[in-house]
Amino acid sequence: SNVAGAVSPGEIVTLYGAYIGAAGAAGIQVNADGTYAKSLGGTLVLFDGVPAGIIYASAAQVNAVSPYGLAGNATTRVQVEYQGVLSNATSVPVQAAHPGLFTVDASGLGSGAILNQDYSLNGGLNPAARGSAVMIYSTGGGVTTPPGVDATITPAPPSPLLLLATKPVSVTIGGIAASVSYSGAAPSQIAGLTQINAQVPAGVTPGTKVPVIVTIGTWQSQPGVTMAVQ
Repeated sequence: SNVAGAVSPGEIVTLYGAYIGAAGAAGIQVNADGTYAKSLGGTLVLFDGVPAGIIYASAAQVNAVSPYGLAGNATTRVQVEYQGVLSNATSVPVQAAHPGLFTVDASGLGSGAILNQDYSLNGGLNPAARGSAVMIYSTGGGVTTPPGVDATITPAPPSPLLLLATKPVSVTIGGIAASVSYSGAAPSQIAGLTQINAQVPAGVTPGTKVPVIVTIGTWQSQPGVTMAVQ
């Protein structure tokens, strides 16, 4: 979402700084056992001293997934370590959920990272039909049941689905409540990526920039995210 503030357990976050990684960018490295690195290119991200899974590291930006163990904390101290040298520590509030919708251009605004019922990418030239199902991708869903595991790839069915523990989960499309059929970890993706399946309400006014809002518990996703509806 590119919205600053709180962090939730198992949230995909971006940290900006100087000299927090190598000059050349390093991307996620998945091991054969379905885990990925907590140290990438000499960079670690620490939440209260606990290393987090890292999915991208460069000199000015690091993307990580906050530990699920943050659940129940009021705050967390965040630091980046590069080649054994620690950054300054920053205190960040912790809340049960902090929904942020992914967008196609990764800005946190505009066309959402939303798949139509046929798994094609939603967009102005490929709108979703009213009454059809869509898959909305986000992060900040918080802990799951069964519990998610840090720095892993979420198993695909027939393994148990990891459902969001924080309730209720609701979606509005064009300001109209949409029926939610699934809210949990996205199968076969990194732990921390949330998938929400919802039905486009029949009463939505068609358009290429129909607003989408996800609410988890009492926390809403950022405004300005849209989808196309026909």
